[in-house]
Amino acid sequence: MGDSKKRLLQEASVIGRSFFYEVLGRITSLRGDLRLQLDGLEQQDMVRAQAMEPDLEYMFKHSLTQEVVYNSLLNKDR
Repeated sequence: MGDSKKRLLQEASVIGRSFFYEVLGRITSLRGDLRLQLDGLEQQDMVRAQAMEPDLEYMFKHSLTQEVVYNSLLNKDR
């Protein structure tokens, strides 16, 4: 997994087990196609699209994944 995907997972983990695309887009420090990055994470079975309407929402596939990724962040980065 690349550094950008890892960072995106970390930022999403701060939001919680499920997160809205728009919210992640506002807080992410990454540049580039966010949807493409999330599609890659879906292919790696890290996250999945949970709802398309009314807002695009993603969810960590396993709660343990979200927890481990969140705990990998330094307190100051949370």
